[in-house]
Amino acid sequence: MAQVGLALAVMTLLIATSDSSSRSEPLSSAGRPALGAPSPQAEEAAASRRIEALFAGIPQHGRALGKPDAPVTMHFFADLECLEARQFTLGALPFLIRRWVRDGKLRIVYHGFPAETVWPDIFRRQQAAALAAGAQGKLWQYIDFFYHRQGPEFTRYAIAHFLEAMAEDVRGLDLRKWVTAWHHKGLAQKVRADVRLGREYGLRPLRPFTPAFFVGPTGGPGRPLLNFSLTESAAFDEAIEDVLRGRA
Repeated sequence: MAQVGLALAVMTLLIATSDSSSRSEPLSSAGRPALGAPSPQAEEAAASRRIEALFAGIPQHGRALGKPDAPVTMHFFADLECLEARQFTLGALPFLIRRWVRDGKLRIVYHGFPAETVWPDIFRRQQAAALAAGAQGKLWQYIDFFYHRQGPEFTRYAIAHFLEAMAEDVRGLDLRKWVTAWHHKGLAQKVRADVRLGREYGLRPLRPFTPAFFVGPTGGPGRPLLNFSLTESAAFDEAIEDVLRGRA
């Protein structure tokens, strides 16, 4: 009896072990082990390809994306640590670029404005880093990489090594020239000028005012876009069409 009991115990243990092992690895519908999530390296490579493809061939002049003679200009005010600005950049923006910017009808101008970045020194360095990339026609790739890797708010993550890592990922950016431009006093003046411009448009620092958009004819006044989706382009499309038809 003792031998029979021992044999039953061994069999029970083997069955339990086999059952546990089969449950530990999820199966695909075909009965094979399901593939896991992509590795961080694969995700970064995919993001790099997406960013390069999105902006390839589109002229950039400093903070402006698109042809200088595009009939419509949209001013985009944002804080690089703003979660909503990230949603727009990864959501609705690609639709606008593909439909309007590539077609030569829309020019988008980026302006830094403090909302979530509560430390003035960090805000200035972040914005100067983006503008330094803009000196080489790469601002939009830089801010897209920043939003892709955006960290938690109010954690002081976006300091020198983080900003340098973004620059290293922008294909074709001359790092030595970028560093020199980043530390140039002239960029700090441009950052302050953006904040002043935002105030003129009615924005107030360190309040939930970003992202903010002003759409109008190039060279003329921009009207605020008040109701919009961060992930869909319909409201932006309507505002752009109104300007093209002369109704704005």
